[in-house]
Amino acid sequence: MATVVQAATVFHEHCCHSWLEKLVAEAAALGSQLAVFPEAFVGGRPRGTCFVEWLSEDGKEKFRKDHASAIDIPEDRRWERMAGKYGMYIVGGLIERDGQR
Repeated sequence: MATVVQAATVFHEHCCHSWLEKLVAEAAALGSQLAVFPEAFVGGRPRGTCFVEWLSEDGKEKFRKDHASAIDIPEDRRWERMAGKYGMYIVGGLIERDGQR
């Protein structure tokens, strides 16, 4: 069985992974072997923000928060560990930080 998750991301990286794991655990409890999450679910933009906002002075702070919420790949193995813990596949979008500040 597969579960398609329709949920909004949360802005902070660590909170988002807690939210992700809660949803994965719920899908596993239903018997799912696959959980599919939305684009940019981890490290993504909160609903209602857009790239155009980054052009303003206020938007630069939003961009810094976006960048801080992105994750470093391959160092970040949380999805892999969650998949093993719950015995399922997890598919979803994430925003990767390129390492430059």
